[in-house]
Amino acid sequence: MKKLTKTLLAAAVVMAMVMSMAVTVFAGTALADGTYDYTVETGEKMFKVIDADVIVKDGQMTAKLLLSGTSYYALVPGTIDEAKADYEAGDESGWYKSEGTKEYTANGETKTGAIYTIPVESLDKPIELVSVSRKYYDAKDTEKMFYARTLTFTEKVEEPAAEPAVKDGTYKINVETGNKMFKVVDAVLTVKDGQMTAVVTLSGTGYGYLYAGKVNADNTDTLDTVAAADRIAPCATVKGDDGGDQYSYEIPVAALDTALDFGAFSNNKQVWYARTLTFDSASLTAVTDGNDAAKGDTDANASAATEEKEAEKAPKTGDETDLILYAGIAIVAMLTLAAIYRKHNA
Repeated sequence: MKKLTKTLLAAAVVMAMVMSMAVTVFAGTALADGTYDYTVETGEKMFKVIDADVIVKDGQMTAKLLLSGTSYYALVPGTIDEAKADYEAGDESGWYKSEGTKEYTANGETKTGAIYTIPVESLDKPIELVSVSRKYYDAKDTEKMFYARTLTFTEKVEEPAAEPAVKDGTYKINVETGNKMFKVVDAVLTVKDGQMTAVVTLSGTGYGYLYAGKVNADNTDTLDTVAAADRIAPCATVKGDDGGDQYSYEIPVAALDTALDFGAFSNNKQVWYARTLTFDSASLTAVTDGNDAAKGDTDANASAATEEKEAEKAPKTGDETDLILYAGIAIVAMLTLAAIYRKHNA
């Protein structure tokens, strides 16, 4: 009797463990209803997915894909032979056609891609499908119409946003120009909401305007080549150490430690000269009222520490194989338990 009790207890424990593992696997791999961002690799230059949203509703998954172009008539799950058979039978009911187009930016260019929504059984396995060329579909050329494709889904991990290189505030900063005839004698950098501007004071009053951008390097541009709205006039006239007048200008600063292109319009020559301004981050000194240096480590003010945060990942769906295996083991354990019980009572 004791032996039977131990056997039954062991079988019950095994069954409980198996059921617990099955529940864990099922719960940990299922996506809750919602929309998830994924990247999709195809391995094809002519069939590129720019963006993919996996949409889960009532446990069913679909993927909304933005392709890099608009040259495909439809996407068809399965093989080329299956897609060709559909075409020859005049049955396109299982074909997923474009739902419209959307503009996107790639390498600084604005492009247009087509949008398709396809069903997804599992995100852990590549999806085999066929793309149907719009050009050859219109030409009824079945030899060139169909292309076998493979979609592999990879969960997107968002990079944590880096803190601004310089915290909001006002700083004294050194500026290099590399030109004796275009010398910055004073500069105050202001950072607000991550945007940088600076009031720079030149050594004299020889330049009537500055321009944030590149002008002709041969210095042949005239005043009319820069629109009035883009000309930066002096914001103040100050006295230099020698008592002479100096112009100050408020200008945008796109980056630190980088030679920024500017134009300087000579009052005397009436031409634009190509110049550069380099703002030296190592020289940053925080100021409290525009004159007094604030106490503290200026290096800490110059560069804020970036705290890395791992983006929260949405759980992926798993292969059904593990769940079936655990269920099978549970059934075997239950049958074994029943057999032992029947033998004991026979």
